Amino acid sequence: MASKLFSIPLLGRGTSDVESLASYIHRMAYEHGIGVGELFRFCSRNMPAELNNKFAVANYYIDVGEIIRVNDTSDMLLEVFENMTGQNLRAGSLTWMRHIITRMRGEIYPGFRWCPECFSEMEALDEPTYFKLIWNFESVSHCLVHRTELIKNCEHCGSDQSTYRKRAPMSVCQECGQPLSKRKKRLTSTELQPSWIGTGTDIAYLLRDISREGSDDFCPEKIRMSLSKVFDHYWDSDNEQQIYRLLGRDRLLAFIHRQRPISFRPARIISHKLGISLFTLLSGNAEYSSSVLDAKWFCNLPPGYLESTKKRRNDHMKIINKIAKVTKQSENPLSLKELAKKVDVSVGYLEYRHPVLVANIVSEHKKFIAQEKQKKIQVATAKALEQFARIEESKINSMKEQVAKNIHQETGLSKTIVKNAVEAAYKANYLN
Repeated sequence: MASKLFSIPLLGRGTSDVESLASYIHRMAYEHGIGVGELFRFCSRNMPAELNNKFAVANYYIDVGEIIRVNDTSDMLLEVFENMTGQNLRAGSLTWMRHIITRMRGEIYPGFRWCPECFSEMEALDEPTYFKLIWNFESVSHCLVHRTELIKNCEHCGSDQSTYRKRAPMSVCQECGQPLSKRKKRLTSTELQPSWIGTGTDIAYLLRDISREGSDDFCPEKIRMSLSKVFDHYWDSDNEQQIYRLLGRDRLLAFIHRQRPISFRPARIISHKLGISLFTLLSGNAEYSSSVLDAKWFCNLPPGYLESTKKRRNDHMKIINKIAKVTKQSENPLSLKELAKKVDVSVGYLEYRHPVLVANIVSEHKKFIAQEKQKKIQVATAKALEQFARIEESKINSMKEQVAKNIHQETGLSKTIVKNAVEAAYKANYLN
């Protein structure tokens, strides 16, 4: 079925800054110039009958928390909007939790939260503003990039941004019209979260991996498989006491033998202690990580963690303005390396500070390269047909190589492009 709504992409796909499904739905309403309730009613009128049967929503009102939580409603909305937009939106949902987590009370914040500094940077880069999925994890109280505390309500009128009226971009309060990208009170350095307290870094990596790789392999058995295989490794080498000291004997065996459910918080603790990523644990692949094969490696600090180095202090807003200026003035889409060089920062800096921008830069550059290649193919094909027209038809097949050489010398196009274009022109026009 063809999509009935604009095929607006999920922002931040493939990064830890992926947009939440709730944000996507509210942003979709704004982009269509209607309220969220009217958007739901439109979906109800235009979706296939089998989906409409699921879309049983009283008064077409669904609280933001219901979209964010893992339940039948969020699963239904994911299916509906994927069908109506033709977009894969799974990375913006927490549907994977439904299959692996038994208890998660207090893990998810059932509403919109935001980092004003992130909104400000999105605006400065002329990007659509949106609410990130990672902001819905209660344990992530501060922005991992700016180390500033997340906000739950407009500092001017107290609105939580859950209103169905969408009259402005997500970075503007829908009730009073004040910018959510500016804090009412300027923060001091003492109010920033220390850089060594990265309580949500493991979640950020998990969302990035899910956004790139998917979560189809996640299930409770995969977590138990991870723990069981690691336990077997130590049992077979008569070193099970080492793994007991790390995870606790009774708790570990209770998890492995299904006597105790595994919720998200214990999964995070286990992955941290084993020194592996959450994605590796949840997908059942812990045994393939070298970190778990030797107890001496557990929780090792990363290389360079305690080394003293001179840190370059960047003026982030100055860099953002420079990025916006460079991309606007550039005649053609820049590659990521070209942009980094012109702005005088590293590629790693851009990937860390602006993952959504990086994804767009890479995508646009790839499209540009593909378009330029297609233009070259069209030029070579036209030249081939032009030269074929001067040759007797009976001799064209034997002259293809010479024609290719002529075009290569005349245009400077690569031999591969010219050869393929000549062959394609010949088959299309002279081969019966």
